[in-house]
Amino acid sequence: MSSTQLLSRPEIRANYFEQLEIQTQATWLDGMTEYQGGVNSAEGQYPMTSNVPKMEEAIGPFNPPALTSNVMIIRNKVYRNGLRIPKWDLRRDRTGQLSKRTGEFSQTGLTHWMELASELLNNGEAAICSTGFPFFYEAHNDGGADYSNLIDKDDVPELAVVSAGAPTAYEFAMAINAIIPLFFAFRDEQGRSRNRLARKFLVMVPISLMAVASQAITSPTLAVAGGGNINNPLINTMFSIEFDINPDLDWETDFTVSRMDGIQKPIIRQEEQELSVEVFGPESEYYRLNDEALIKVDTSRNVGFGIPWQTIKAQLSNKP
Repeated sequence: MSSTQLLSRPEIRANYFEQLEIQTQATWLDGMTEYQGGVNSAEGQYPMTSNVPKMEEAIGPFNPPALTSNVMIIRNKVYRNGLRIPKWDLRRDRTGQLSKRTGEFSQTGLTHWMELASELLNNGEAAICSTGFPFFYEAHNDGGADYSNLIDKDDVPELAVVSAGAPTAYEFAMAINAIIPLFFAFRDEQGRSRNRLARKFLVMVPISLMAVASQAITSPTLAVAGGGNINNPLINTMFSIEFDINPDLDWETDFTVSRMDGIQKPIIRQEEQELSVEVFGPESEYYRLNDEALIKVDTSRNVGFGIPWQTIKAQLSNKP
């Protein structure tokens, strides 16, 4: 099938969304964000409720408590993109480049979500979330015990390393191993662990920590200072720990550890209208007037912070 024929058929829309779905499932968006589609208004409201009550022995009248909540609002914005393809490029294509370019174009729909979410994370120490505090904060309180999802060496001594800009795989693995128990110490207003069922975690790093994160999380053994090796404490445990690089983060020595298997997520992705793809191919008036094809995409969407106790931001620092 020629590129001209492909552009005039519905396959280009199917190819776009197929590529988009595959790419989304292969990134941190799938585990770290909660998608809310079909929000039929300019904004979405999300009640951040208190935790469900615990089971109690049936003694006396039945009087279950009501959920209380703070309402978080996410306001949509309209975004658009387009791809113009000159007529002669279409006619001369004999190697299927159009399909490849469509796949590349579909990446913009995915990377746009990643850019929005990353901007949110970059502003996480200032942007207010449902608790009334910045998303990354030292003393959250939403009805239970105070908890911190913004930590440094004073909270976790393992975050003090020889060189914060170039930690060893051993140091980085020890830091992650010390952070994970903090999730189970976060308690709700009834004294229960908020993350008692957590088994799957994601370590997200900026470019500067990519190499050491890969080695710290995947190497069976780790070299220690002074010589020798130890078994990696992050491997062959009850937990599944993955890592991903986020090149949009503006951090150098910070990283996050997030729970991946919770029902609620740290970030909410909201769409009033999912991506709409319009193709003006060889059969269109646009093509005849402009000697080019046009693929046009638009959407109404935005992101907002969800549950702060699902993720922890950690800062490495140099040992004194």
